[in-house]
Amino acid sequence: MATGAGPVLALFFVLANLLQVEVFVALLRRWCPHLWGAGGREPLTGTRTLARLLGAAAAVGDVLDARRRPDPPVRPVSRG
Repeated sequence: MATGAGPVLALFFVLANLLQVEVFVALLRRWCPHLWGAGGREPLTGTRTLARLLGAAAAVGDVLDARRRPDPPVRPVSRG
């Protein structure tokens, strides 16, 4: 693969991305059911609706972020 990731790791990334989309759509339909794409007929017209849309995106990013930083390496303690 171009990224150097093996097929199993690539599959996990694909599944994580699909899960992120599913959660985002579920939150969007719950918080903004009147919007186009969420089952409604209204366009995005106000800052309150935009804030809800961005809140759904941020929630997905916070909860399901598969690219968290690894723990820093632990240095051995010298006893001397």
